[in-house]
Amino acid sequence: MKFILKTAKGQITIFFATTLLIVISFMAFIINIGIFVKAKINLQNAVDAAAFAGAAVQARQLTNIAYLNWEMRNVYKEWMFKYYILGNLNIKDVADGTSGDTTNFTMSSYELGASGNAEDKYNVPSICIDFARSGGVSVCTNYVISGLPRFDPTAVSEMDETLNTMLTSLVEQKGKDCANRSRINYFTSLMWAFNVNVSEDNPVKNQSPEIANDRFGAFPKAFELAIRMRNLEAQVNKAPFQGICLQPGKLNKDFCSSKIEDLLASDRTPSNERIAKAFYSGMRNLGSETDIEMRQSFTLTEIPTNPYVSENDQSLSNLLIPASTPAREKFYLDLKLMTVNLATFYTQFTQSQGDINVNGIQASTEGQCSVGKTGMPVPGYPMGFVKNPDVLTYYSVMGEAKFIGLFNPFDVGRSKGIKLTAFAAAKPFGGRIGPRLFDIGSDKSNTTLRPREPSGTSKFVSSAYLGGVDLDNLVDQMGNDVEPDKYSPGSILPLSIGGKPFWQSDKGQAVGGWIDEGDVVFSVPNLIYDYPAATGLGEGAEYFSDQPVQLISTVTPDSANAGLYNAQIFEKFRGLLNNLGGNVTPEDVFEGVQKARAPTRYEANNYLIPTTELLNKDQDIDSFGFIAANKGENIGGTHTAYPWQLYAPLFTDAPDALYKGPQDVLSQLQFFLEYQAVSIEKYIKSMNTTAAQVYSGNIAGWAGGNTMAGQEAAKVISDIPASFMATDPLAAAAQPTCYSIAGKFAHFYLGADKASDYMNTSSSAPGEKCDPEETLVDLMRRYLTNGGNELGEYLNTEYVIPNEGPILKKLFTAYRPGDMNDANNGIFDNFLRSTRPTRMHRNFYSTKFITLNGLLPSPKEANASFTKGNFTTFSEGNYFKLGEISQNEIINWMDIQKVGVELKNIKH
Repeated sequence: MKFILKTAKGQITIFFATTLLIVISFMAFIINIGIFVKAKINLQNAVDAAAFAGAAVQARQLTNIAYLNWEMRNVYKEWMFKYYILGNLNIKDVADGTSGDTTNFTMSSYELGASGNAEDKYNVPSICIDFARSGGVSVCTNYVISGLPRFDPTAVSEMDETLNTMLTSLVEQKGKDCANRSRINYFTSLMWAFNVNVSEDNPVKNQSPEIANDRFGAFPKAFELAIRMRNLEAQVNKAPFQGICLQPGKLNKDFCSSKIEDLLASDRTPSNERIAKAFYSGMRNLGSETDIEMRQSFTLTEIPTNPYVSENDQSLSNLLIPASTPAREKFYLDLKLMTVNLATFYTQFTQSQGDINVNGIQASTEGQCSVGKTGMPVPGYPMGFVKNPDVLTYYSVMGEAKFIGLFNPFDVGRSKGIKLTAFAAAKPFGGRIGPRLFDIGSDKSNTTLRPREPSGTSKFVSSAYLGGVDLDNLVDQMGNDVEPDKYSPGSILPLSIGGKPFWQSDKGQAVGGWIDEGDVVFSVPNLIYDYPAATGLGEGAEYFSDQPVQLISTVTPDSANAGLYNAQIFEKFRGLLNNLGGNVTPEDVFEGVQKARAPTRYEANNYLIPTTELLNKDQDIDSFGFIAANKGENIGGTHTAYPWQLYAPLFTDAPDALYKGPQDVLSQLQFFLEYQAVSIEKYIKSMNTTAAQVYSGNIAGWAGGNTMAGQEAAKVISDIPASFMATDPLAAAAQPTCYSIAGKFAHFYLGADKASDYMNTSSSAPGEKCDPEETLVDLMRRYLTNGGNELGEYLNTEYVIPNEGPILKKLFTAYRPGDMNDANNGIFDNFLRSTRPTRMHRNFYSTKFITLNGLLPSPKEANASFTKGNFTTFSEGNYFKLGEISQNEIINWMDIQKVGVELKNIKH
């Protein structure tokens, strides 16, 4: 445009107008830049808030999971208290205390005359219940209960016949009493391992003694907790959302795809808490009720991760997750379930013949009750979970919004604006889900558990939780060598069958997980209850074996020192029960079981433990938890039990729930149990062999045939037909009924349909017919269907804690900042506070911001720029060598390219 200036006044006017336009434009530019920078800062603050809020949801979810993992430990501790303490009250070291460095669970030996002494050769705890214990005459105290002597015949035949008939009758009665003792011990073992608390008639509970039989057995409760853990894990792993806003409109139609209200209304599930809190936290940091442009256009995208997927259906990462579900894509968290094959011993009294020496008079006896320690299998016991360190739990987001500034030359219509983008990431820190008790990475299929080998300064950790049997040194009660597949009085049962051992005996054998048929072996459960020493970690006391699995051997019985075999640890454990060695009352039993659930220093260093509001207030520490501190119940004057409710769904009708209702849980349980059928078959065949050898080993001295007592003793073990006892107890048709222990257990564990492959479930004879409701699945069905919605959504249990002691200050170990984090030993002196210093210890996951660079793929997979020592990945994951720099490799790296962005282009 051309201007013609005719007068000086006109020239001045035009110059002034031009100058004014330049000044105004310059001022507008400055103001726009300031507003733009402010908008960018506001958006970054909003996205930071969103990332922190989402990661805080993850932190709370992980805290719940970690608390549940500790509750699984409590269930196991309670089981071990029943097994090691209540089940062995008649053993001297249990009743009166240990006298050496190793706990001794053997019964007293018994003099058998010319043949020597009968001795308990295997130092393993074995459940033996005797209500009439008086001094040393308990049937659970001495290893052999002597039989009745049958002396040489006299010259009076009528007297001989009468005497022999009477003795035979007494022997038979003695044999029945002997067998009934076995039933009591078996049902006690079954109850403590598998009882399900139901309000209706419970056939298992009705046949067992009233010793802690009002509580859940270990396996069904551990299974329930494992299902709840998987549901919480699935909520953490909700797939990342993209393009969430208040309302798609003209400002954000090209980058917003979903309205937050519509999403939450159509998909009402707790797993959407993450996106809901992240979005609203970010949105509410933008604008106001009048300044709504950025707020209305704000769109949040959860940056996708590269999900971890275990391809094997039965891998430790997939156990108890239904097949073909999205939950098998692990975006943020991978939990590996440690299932272990265990067997608890119960004392089985078997009929036998032998010699006695009474006041120098030797005689052969019949109806002798010989003790055998028989293992009852508990296959696939869920011991706990361990967090896969290669799958990082974090939360990264991208926020977008339109900025419309004053005098915007790029948007004349003030309708488009400039799109601003910001990024942020945060993650939970400071908690723990573990510990790793077993080797979970030794097989590529990721399906089995094996004993842990030492690494660095660590010990044989698994040996304190598992015990095996030395199959190379088996002997009977007289010390004679015994083959692994041959029964003799005093043998460890079950036997090896067809060259396949029943007991763990070699470190190369898998101890748990999903194991191929025929390779399943069982271990005796053990426990590190607490550190041996009164203070410190007890480094000077050995409580691990010198082998991956502690083997029980008759050659070196005193070398067992792992777990509860350590006398110091065991003394702490047995000390939980009052009146040991005297009259233990039902109240003592109740209090002992409760106190066994209380936290220890060992757990404080290895688990995440909740605390009460009262304790948190006393310690001046932040609270997190759901413990009703105002409803505590006194336990023996030393502890307090609080009701504890935790959100941990077992089943729910939420759209993305793994288990919609009780039937889904039952189906998973049925599938899990039926897979263990090979273990049950091995158990039945071993019991068949034992019964056959008991049957053939009891011959009446005067009649020359099998005594009724011998038959009864054999039938209690396994009541296969007599023809098979005498010929081939391993024949396919050699099937027990529900009269015997073998048949009862098969029916209880597998149910009628599956058990019919291994036992006679069609018998209608009195005592042989199976009770259709005497199955684990049926008991669980009644429990699940009667629990209602509260059972489905929440775990209701008890939290027990000592009233005083140093443990109360040791529970806050999840987060203990040090000098590098401005806190001396976790204590921060705030000069603005007039009260005592702030203790920064926590017992739950906390949340921190992290850098995006630390979430990239490893350098060997992509040309990413890592920062050496980046704390994001330095805290978790596997190390690998890259030149001279050791870095961490995470599987679920941030896949930022899926949102159309290159990280190198991000300037922040």
